[in-house]
Amino acid sequence: MYFYIICLCLSVLTVHGAASPEIQRLVYEGFKHDPKEHGFMVLIGKFWSNHTDQFKDSCTGSIIDRQWIITAAHCFLKDVTDVPIIQRIGMKERRIGYVRQRDIIMHPNYLPSEPWEYDLALLRTEKPIPFDEHASSIPLAWSRGPGQEGLFGGYGKSEFGSGTPLIGEAVLERECLAPFARTPRQFLCSRSTESLTAHGDSGGPVFTRDGLVGVILGVEESLHESVFLDISQKFNWIEQVTGIYPQRRMTV
Repeated sequence: MYFYIICLCLSVLTVHGAASPEIQRLVYEGFKHDPKEHGFMVLIGKFWSNHTDQFKDSCTGSIIDRQWIITAAHCFLKDVTDVPIIQRIGMKERRIGYVRQRDIIMHPNYLPSEPWEYDLALLRTEKPIPFDEHASSIPLAWSRGPGQEGLFGGYGKSEFGSGTPLIGEAVLERECLAPFARTPRQFLCSRSTESLTAHGDSGGPVFTRDGLVGVILGVEESLHESVFLDISQKFNWIEQVTGIYPQRRMTV
């Protein structure tokens, strides 16, 4: 039996207008993440230039190194200044890193008007993240092809409340039906009448036993399809920016 997160990704809803405001159930049998097992998943807060006393809005990201977070570029369309990197463990919240505006690095081919194929950003923290039993990195990995079982997660809205970190399961497919995700080998997707992907989950991890294979982009609700960016096609750029590359290619 698979478990699914139902998310309403803001940028997808805005561009495609696919989601219905009548949807109330935001999580279907999703399960809370284990902070020790999934310590790479973080909440990305955002300070805006016109409102700096507390962060407004949020996305999700993944730690791939002591000073690097990977997430979605569309999280930074507004005038974001600084970015606190946060973990919620039980009822407690802690800040484990901080990113200045100059260290928000979006893919050079990303365009807000045509966001999907290059919707990827790297964040460099001011100081190395202090790894411990609740904070760790996840390696980059290649996806293994259609039908691979994977997990995805985020800090978006849920039946447990906004910002509760959740993990869900999905079967990853390459042939996506959403019109914005048909470029060959650029996307992964998961289809279910109950699994869509919520505001706040954007940029969250899609991962397998091999490591991180994608980031959450959004949902085409009319097709019951959650869409993820396959990060393997961006490994060269990630290496140029961070020096990080998968140790070896996994055989399919």
